[in-house]
Amino acid sequence: MAKPDQKKFNVLSPDGFPISREPFASQKEAEAAIPKWCERYQEQGYYSTADRERIPVKELPNHVPIVPEGETVTQQADLDGKFKKLGHHLRLGWEQQPIDTEKNLATVRGAVREQWQKEREEKLAKPPAPTPDKTKEQEPPEPERD
Repeated sequence: MAKPDQKKFNVLSPDGFPISREPFASQKEAEAAIPKWCERYQEQGYYSTADRERIPVKELPNHVPIVPEGETVTQQADLDGKFKKLGHHLRLGWEQQPIDTEKNLATVRGAVREQWQKEREEKLAKPPAPTPDKTKEQEPPEPERD
């Protein structure tokens, strides 16, 4: 039971909302609630913020601040959160490989050229198919019988 003069604590989601209806009696209680809260997103694999940022479950506890009751995230903490978000987006950007259009086009051109040359060589290597000799006399069609 919390004493009247004892501070209570809120745990805020990455969106800035308390994760429980009632504040926690101590910081230890608040810290113990974070892993339980993060378990909610284990099956999904991530927490999706209102800004549509996906925070992996493994990183989620780092995005959940503990603040005294009645306080919100300070400007410094808000700024830190924005830097974390920027870092997250930068990491995602580094993971994506830039597309080298010229290199891709050169590869495709090379493959098409090779295929064309191969087909051309095969065509030249084969003896021409025999064509019907038009100089031979064709037999007249069989007359109809009455």
